[in-house]
Amino acid sequence: MASTPISPALMSHLQLGMQHLQTGNVREADAEFRQALELDENNVQANYACALASYQFNRLTEAEQFLRRVIQLQPYFYPAFNTLGITLRAAGNDAEGIAALEHALEINGDYAEAQFNLALAFADISERAKAINLYRRVLTLKPDFTPALTNLGNLLRAENEFDEALVLLQKAKNNSPHTGSAEINMALVLTDLGRYPEAIAAGERATKLEPALFESWEALGHAQLLAGDSGRGVVSLARANELHPNVPQLQYDLGVALIANGDLASGRATLDVVAGLRPEWIKVLFERDLALPPLYENQHHIATSRAAWIAGLEKIEARLFDGKDWSIDEAMTAVSAHSAFYLNYQDTDNTALQKRFARVVEYVVQRAYPQFTKPITWKSGAHGGRLRVGFTSAYLRKHSVGYFFGAWITELDQTKFESFVWHAGEISDAVTDKIRAKSAHFSAAPYNMARFAEAILVVKLDVLIHLDVGMHPHAQVLAAMRLAPIQCVAYGHPVTTGLASIDYYLSADAAEPENAQAVYSEKLIRLPKLGVCYPLPDISQRTLPDMLGKRKKPFLLCVQRLFKVLPHMDQLVAQIARQLPGCTMAFFASLSPSLNQSFVKRISGVMREHGVDPATTLQMLPSMTYAHFLGTVGAADLVLDTTHFSGGNSSFDTFAVGTPIIAYEGNMMRARQTSAMLRIMNIPELIADSDDAYVATVVALAKDPQRLRETRARIMTSRDALFNDASTVRALEKTLARITSHAR
Repeated sequence: MASTPISPALMSHLQLGMQHLQTGNVREADAEFRQALELDENNVQANYACALASYQFNRLTEAEQFLRRVIQLQPYFYPAFNTLGITLRAAGNDAEGIAALEHALEINGDYAEAQFNLALAFADISERAKAINLYRRVLTLKPDFTPALTNLGNLLRAENEFDEALVLLQKAKNNSPHTGSAEINMALVLTDLGRYPEAIAAGERATKLEPALFESWEALGHAQLLAGDSGRGVVSLARANELHPNVPQLQYDLGVALIANGDLASGRATLDVVAGLRPEWIKVLFERDLALPPLYENQHHIATSRAAWIAGLEKIEARLFDGKDWSIDEAMTAVSAHSAFYLNYQDTDNTALQKRFARVVEYVVQRAYPQFTKPITWKSGAHGGRLRVGFTSAYLRKHSVGYFFGAWITELDQTKFESFVWHAGEISDAVTDKIRAKSAHFSAAPYNMARFAEAILVVKLDVLIHLDVGMHPHAQVLAAMRLAPIQCVAYGHPVTTGLASIDYYLSADAAEPENAQAVYSEKLIRLPKLGVCYPLPDISQRTLPDMLGKRKKPFLLCVQRLFKVLPHMDQLVAQIARQLPGCTMAFFASLSPSLNQSFVKRISGVMREHGVDPATTLQMLPSMTYAHFLGTVGAADLVLDTTHFSGGNSSFDTFAVGTPIIAYEGNMMRARQTSAMLRIMNIPELIADSDDAYVATVVALAKDPQRLRETRARIMTSRDALFNDASTVRALEKTLARITSHAR
């Protein structure tokens, strides 16, 4: 039924009502619209206007009645279907609401408002692909529509499409530059991309713009925590919990941050609360019961922490292996986010525990991805032609993994081997670019684990080499699958994986003791020397920081991160300082003020016991640029390598500038990398194998300036033996040819 022509009086009521509605005066608008309806109850505009006012008053049933009257009067009035869809969804009727929105688009396929509302509906019911497509359609019609830019960006984040998400969220921020929500979204996506300084800056802006929003502090806290600044991360996440209390996910995040900051008691107590609220969250068990402190108080603390870790593993084994009361999704979340990383910095053989932890990972992965844990149906070399060799890592960049193993890819003989490289990290740089350019096939690894595994399987590799299992939890999940007939792991993290799916461990002959096979579940392959073709660093950029201008001599420096400095080393440092009165003992501080305070307190107490004044001896150096790091290392008289877990990347840097390192050689590979470098350079006198020998070697050399100069000169003339050694890549090629030929 068509409505009669609109009278001037009716039009006046509608216009005045719309003015009231636009300014938020809904009551006045409703009154004007109802007067218009009294003048003509069949007027489409009057009925539609009354529906809008009723919706604003949350009188959803009344709004629906007005809208159905509009549709009856004018069946092709598509705005009414759009508003009906919104109204029905607000009333909890998603199915009919979606149908109404779809009908609006059947009438007008370019109706951006209905596209946007339908995208919201699909996103709410987890139909992400449909929502993403609709948001893209909205943006073709309205390229600067900020809500669509924001929502599409956040959906793409959820799909791990971080690069495109960043572009969209940056554009949304440019449209609304002074809103806290825009900064929150930027902080989140920059964190996803591993661009932590930028993420922190965005989070800080969000907390200033919207200090009462818990999401501002949550985003900032996540960025700080992942950047290694656990101290500030705790503060930010605690504030988020104050603003939005009793939320399990926020409490979980705070508990994890407290543990990372060394406050295990508070962290575990917080996670206890979460476990009570969300007993199905197995990730809580991993974070709470397998927590290890980043800094130990003394040797007894190591022993008790280790015992607690073992007890925690037993709880997890009992929970998982009985096959009850856990979901595959929850268990995968846990094993994808937690590794036994800190365990392997203790001064003990962890092979048995590493195997037990690996059984847990395997058990979950086999149930989550049975299709990727079956035996491979082809043999190495069965396809003929070049051997297909795959490499996976999250650290193919300016990182120890990229420097150690990048040449395994870039120098591989492309006439004999076809390289397939999957970079699973968020950060790319010049090292990544070089590897990409020299790879036959280079891909950014899918963030979805099933898609990642399928991408590897479809290639039908002859050999798959995981470069750093143990450093990033995702790597252990992928390594627990069977994706190639021969699977190897490199010593990016120099500890056995314990996984039955890994056939060979590619290690360094110079760094392995005679009986090394005993600590590996894989078959050990000892590549010559260090097994790597490490690039000589560009030391021309080194500069001395101003803070080092007036240091005391001799200047002794430990360049390792504080979690590698065990209490055992405090005793050695104190003994050295006692015999070198007036020396400077310098360490690099972490980003956590509380951890730094704990370390200073611990080592200062030991120094005082030995009659050494820490106030005049101990120096904590801040984080610095690589150029300043090289300058600082070059200015040191001696570098003291840590006991039980030696330097790797840092030792290469130190020898590049000619500074002597005193190595404490242990009985496992992880404590022998620096000593291996010294033997390769034929300077074995800098290697100690006991506490007394370590102290004596440091003191004797520090007291002999002439010998120090001579040692520096020897390092500079012999360091070429350490760098750019392509013979190790040739050895790798022979190894790959041999193990694949045996498998045929």
